Amino acid sequence: MSGVKRDGKWLQFFKFLFFSLGAAVIDFGSFALLIWLLPNAKTYTVIAAVTSVALSCLFNFTLNRKYTFRSVNNIKLGMLMYGLFYLVLTPCMAQLILLQVHFGIPELLAKPVSMVVNFFCDYAFCRFVLFRPWGGKKTAGDGDSKG
Repeated sequence: MSGVKRDGKWLQFFKFLFFSLGAAVIDFGSFALLIWLLPNAKTYTVIAAVTSVALSCLFNFTLNRKYTFRSVNNIKLGMLMYGLFYLVLTPCMAQLILLQVHFGIPELLAKPVSMVVNFFCDYAFCRFVLFRPWGGKKTAGDGDSKG
């Protein structure tokens, strides 16, 4: 039985990975577009990073809530918690990009490094905090095999 539960966790991880790849396309695409559109100044990197992360977060939260974790918990509270998490994480990721740029790495090469760090932080937060069934409440995916 534990093998089945373990297989379910791997499936959940790969679903998260799949949706995160979609979010990464949105994140990197909007970041690259904003880098191209905004004037050449240090603040443009932060503006581009924050905007691109906000767009990808909306995509990622919506799909992972519905398909990966199948959460039936309070959507407004979940979005608030996710937003607060990214209120802390986004400046850290922007600083990671700026640090790399400071050492001569172009923004469009620095961004994927921050995206990988972001992926693991996001998965841990979603898996162990945001979509964890609290107080015995089940998510729609607990104990059933329906897709």
